[in-house]
Amino acid sequence: MKYTKKITVIAVLSFALAFSVVGGNTHPLSHHMTTAYAAQPETRTASTAEKNSALLTPEAREKLDKELAAMVGEKGTQVPGIGVILFKDGKEVYANFLGRRTVDVEHPENDNPMTRDARFRVGAVSEIFTAFTALKLQDEGKFDLSRDVGKYLGFSLKNPAYPDINITGKELLNHTSTLRDGKISSLPPAMTVLAFFRPASPYFEDGAHYARNEMPGTHFTHADLNYGLLGNIIERTTKQRFDIYQKEHIFKSLGIRADYVPANFSPEDFALLGAGYEKKDAAGNWDENADWQGAIDDFKGVQPEKDSLMLQNHAKSEQGTYSLKNSILGTNATMYAPGGGLRISADELSHALELILGNGTFRGERVLSRNDIRAMETPPIQKNENGEKISPLTYGLGEYQILGIGTENGHSIDLVGNAGNDYGIHAGLFRRLGTRDGFIYIMNGEAISPDDPQAVSSHYGDAWQEKVIHLIASALWNAK
Repeated sequence: MKYTKKITVIAVLSFALAFSVVGGNTHPLSHHMTTAYAAQPETRTASTAEKNSALLTPEAREKLDKELAAMVGEKGTQVPGIGVILFKDGKEVYANFLGRRTVDVEHPENDNPMTRDARFRVGAVSEIFTAFTALKLQDEGKFDLSRDVGKYLGFSLKNPAYPDINITGKELLNHTSTLRDGKISSLPPAMTVLAFFRPASPYFEDGAHYARNEMPGTHFTHADLNYGLLGNIIERTTKQRFDIYQKEHIFKSLGIRADYVPANFSPEDFALLGAGYEKKDAAGNWDENADWQGAIDDFKGVQPEKDSLMLQNHAKSEQGTYSLKNSILGTNATMYAPGGGLRISADELSHALELILGNGTFRGERVLSRNDIRAMETPPIQKNENGEKISPLTYGLGEYQILGIGTENGHSIDLVGNAGNDYGIHAGLFRRLGTRDGFIYIMNGEAISPDDPQAVSSHYGDAWQEKVIHLIASALWNAK
């Protein structure tokens, strides 16, 4: 999974003070898009958003409607579809879904609209749910985040440069383990994660999976491998397949029907699966004047065989589809991409946000402890890739802090959460520090390269995320 986040740091002290208060171009729409898809806000029937709409001024609501509509289109940093949900004081106050979740270039009449229940692969937002599970298992006495992970993995995991220092579950969660991704991050079901660490393995990559000059617990670098290993630990601890345990014990408690395996959705839920898109010519070069090309989950309505999964690697040679029948419990959860592979809807993401805003409670039921939520949102003192104190990616457990980029009235919104940007999809779930305000968003296309100057953001790594976060921050500042 590509990872291009670049965000401005906020000091740990400022977070602590804030928390104490609580307790990746405007153009016309494509001719392929029907007017019915262009700007029809969708909320729940008799929605809480409507009931609580007074918490967001009509002016702020109208402004946000127009600005989000301008993000939907065909060129530059515009996207095929976008969905946004905002919470103020723990209450949903705004929801808007525009554009398309799927694009059929040959038969535009088959395009499907972006809706509240449309599901997408949300990239690193998936980390939040893996963190939920790890913390819940710790609460149950099954997993101690402070212990040597080798005790849970069934093999010793030490950085060869620091053989006497343990790597802990907490360090896997906050990406300070000193583990590194190689060219491949997801292995076929029949393989084990030991392939990353055995010199004779083609996935060893000359020991590239370990940092050589960084001590565990002191240095941040994002690596999907951390969450792949957490998936292994979850399997070995629960005696259940990672995806199944998530569904039966985490998603069920939140009223979520998400999945890591598109083939295992019910036919009704699979029909709501959206795709990620990129614009490239026949040679694979970026071209914003080309047609949208499916980059992930572009199944065109045909559901894969049950219990089959395509590996999510950018190396095309490692993107084959495999049967999960060949998997061995507790040996290789990387194929599920626990740090990136979750398919979930905006509505379901809002359930997770409710849990966070409720400090571990969801609609009256305690799911996680208040301390769990605090732990997720509290980062350690870290070093970044350049060795500087206080990482520009200041991670807690599955979440990180960012400094808001400001609004037209000169304020900024300081946030904690996670964002994913991969295969054309941009998604995020954030809480405003020290409040019960928050938001989620999903976008599903990139018409230009993420490396294009107009796509590069100084704050968030990409202009897509910076733009939508800026718009939402402005709306929240104008909320009553």
